[in-house]
Amino acid sequence: MEPEEDHLESVGGPPSDLPKSAPEWVPDKSSSSCMLCSTNFSLTNRRHHCRGCGKLLCKKCCSRFLLLPREIYPHDDPQRLCTDCYKKISIISFEKKLEAGGIAEGPTLLLIHDACYNRAAWHIQMDILSKQFRVIALDLPGHGSRLDEDLTLKSALEAVQDAITNHVPEKKALVMGMGFGGYVAMVYAGQYPEHCTGLILCGAAFNSPGEQTFYDMRTALYKMLPGQALSGVMSSMEVDGTKEPNLMVSLRYLMRAGFHYDQWPKVQKILKTTDFVMHLRSYDGKVLFVNGERDKRSDEKALLASANDSVLQVILGGDHLMYWDEKQYPELHKFVVQFATTLDLLPSFDDHEGTESLESLLGDLSV
Repeated sequence: MEPEEDHLESVGGPPSDLPKSAPEWVPDKSSSSCMLCSTNFSLTNRRHHCRGCGKLLCKKCCSRFLLLPREIYPHDDPQRLCTDCYKKISIISFEKKLEAGGIAEGPTLLLIHDACYNRAAWHIQMDILSKQFRVIALDLPGHGSRLDEDLTLKSALEAVQDAITNHVPEKKALVMGMGFGGYVAMVYAGQYPEHCTGLILCGAAFNSPGEQTFYDMRTALYKMLPGQALSGVMSSMEVDGTKEPNLMVSLRYLMRAGFHYDQWPKVQKILKTTDFVMHLRSYDGKVLFVNGERDKRSDEKALLASANDSVLQVILGGDHLMYWDEKQYPELHKFVVQFATTLDLLPSFDDHEGTESLESLLGDLSV
């Protein structure tokens, strides 16, 4: 079986229309109002320069942040952009709301990303799993190519439903979610079991009332810090402050795709107001839980008990970064493919197949 022609092209490399050099900034004194919305500048509505076009803009019109290509922009931290430049410079394509690749005639694996990321977070797993599956990674509302859409549980389910009913010929997929994406997957499987061949929940086992303090603190932090700090400092916190080369390579890639920390309050609202155990109990199919040993797992036992047919796999020494940490993703890959064999979606599996290095998967991040 041959790979699909569109295999990951818009995620795996730099945009083709990048500017050749950094733009000249419009002088501060040349305009007393935003060059996009015409709002007057003041002590509370300061001037900002978009690092993509150099225009003089208000904060609202220049509120996106990306890590820019080193060869063009001499910065090592995320920079402020207007929405148009953000869409041009991000390594994801905004012309489509999902990526599809892998084996055209293989079983479909649908990937739902974690909160505040986008479909590019699955890049490594898409490359690895495309050897066994037809892989689809979508953007949730408020994230990636859907950044202008309102995030609610209903809109998130509609995004999943659209991907399966309009992009999967058999209208059925093995649904895999990471973190918040795992919780969305639980609800989707409970409401639309006929569209799920199975369910894989990764790092989605910590939504008990006792974790709400953690969520509240995270919300307060996101509101307090500016976007640039959130995109840079918070991404470092995601790896517990480590400077391991493979994690920093992954972080640089994710910062080139963009983060969506402004969506966290809406994510928290969904997590607080949804009975995920009830939805998981409504699904009769097989469920695979994959958790890192060091990840938050306060709900693990309750979720396992609520699923009708479930299995738990724990990545020893692992954490919440299992899908893009070079030390963990081979184990995740193995668990996913082994689970697919129990569903009769795949034949037997060679543990050593498809574990290329992180650098070879991500390519050159200097552009």
